[in-house]
Amino acid sequence: MNMSHLLVFLQFVSLGLLFISVGTYSLAYGGVLKLFFMGSAVALFVWVAFYNRIGNFNIVPEIKQGSELITQGPYRFIRHPMYAGVTLIALAEIISLFALWKVPVFILLMVVLYLKASREERLWCAKSDEYRAFQKKTKMFIPFVL
Repeated sequence: MNMSHLLVFLQFVSLGLLFISVGTYSLAYGGVLKLFFMGSAVALFVWVAFYNRIGNFNIVPEIKQGSELITQGPYRFIRHPMYAGVTLIALAEIISLFALWKVPVFILLMVVLYLKASREERLWCAKSDEYRAFQKKTKMFIPFVL
């Protein structure tokens, strides 16, 4: 298994673990916060779908042949809106059914998403000078912050 596939595997394992409810308890306003984060993730995914054609997506952190750099829609603000959406879903699960054991799983997921994004960015930079300019204008995951 190469590094790209290992990262995808780790992403899905950590996400799956966050949906397990063993040893969890509900936080105050957990349901409301879950609804907010899940709704935000779905809205972000829909927004991405309006600007990025289906064939341009790739779950493996590699550049598909014929893929295009998208700089409109949510990509005007962040370079990896799909990973931001996954993060929102993970937060929704932790908040709605909290367990201390989920914290390191969430941290693992964040590290995996960062490694995937960094790998993609190295490949894009090698392919396109336009991407370097895009990096200077946008944040990786959180608009105006990170």
